[in-house]
Amino acid sequence: MVDSLALYSGIRRDVGLGKYTTFGVGGKCSYFVEARSTDELARLYKLFLNSDIQTTVIGAGTNLLVSDRGVQGAVIRSAGREIEVKGSTVRVSSGVKMMRLARIVAAAGLSGLEFAVGIPGTVGGSVYQNAGCFGSDTASVLERIGVMDTHGKIYELKADECEFGYRYSSFRYGALHKFIILYAVFTLCQSERSRVEKMMREISLKRRLSQPLAGRSAGSTFKNPPGLSAGAIVEECGLKGYRIGGAVVSSEHANFIMNVDNATADDINSLIMYIQRIVFQKRGIMLEPEVEKVGIW
Repeated sequence: MVDSLALYSGIRRDVGLGKYTTFGVGGKCSYFVEARSTDELARLYKLFLNSDIQTTVIGAGTNLLVSDRGVQGAVIRSAGREIEVKGSTVRVSSGVKMMRLARIVAAAGLSGLEFAVGIPGTVGGSVYQNAGCFGSDTASVLERIGVMDTHGKIYELKADECEFGYRYSSFRYGALHKFIILYAVFTLCQSERSRVEKMMREISLKRRLSQPLAGRSAGSTFKNPPGLSAGAIVEECGLKGYRIGGAVVSSEHANFIMNVDNATADDINSLIMYIQRIVFQKRGIMLEPEVEKVGIW
């Protein structure tokens, strides 16, 4: 049955994953394919399920650290671009980038996703980890999620069934961990386009002033401890500019690790663990990574 996968247009063998993550690192997977629509994502995932092949679904690769030893089985890159706006309700494929979605709903005079202009990842990834910034998050405007389970069954879940919290959902850690996200439905508010776009410009400016936008990174490395800033803690521990191999703690924002000189995933992972150890020694705080490790470690 595995050999029959070669008959499906677009499936490639032994593909390096570095080019599909913003860190620019990662080994190979046995099978790689891009799903260009929600239907194709569901069809491909079911195909691999029926072939008994372990399957990982990724989006824009903005919050991933893929092992140098690669990923077992198949990787599907969700790249659907469907966006359907009906009144204040918006249904979106999991592969749509949040920045693009923010601009489209703003043009339609809808408010609630302004913060998404500061999130470089996809809708699926944002639902998975309840991504957010500047005081807002994905769950706050999420109504329903279309999912597929490990038996190939498709159905909808209400947002309040997914245990959303700070950078948390049951897709990431809980009972829904092996489900894949096909699409999301958001409920927004009618507003003036000019007002929404003004707020988005303000968020974009804050992002430009506070985060390193040039270079290869995966965004914020650690979650903020309650009431504290992970970046401030790392900086206070004197770790700005600390380097292991080709990976370095950003001199602009200490919660960002940058791939500055052909870093490996092991370099980045070693730097993450070093920061955790030093911060725990000096502050008694164990920083929890926001970056998701994927693959064979």
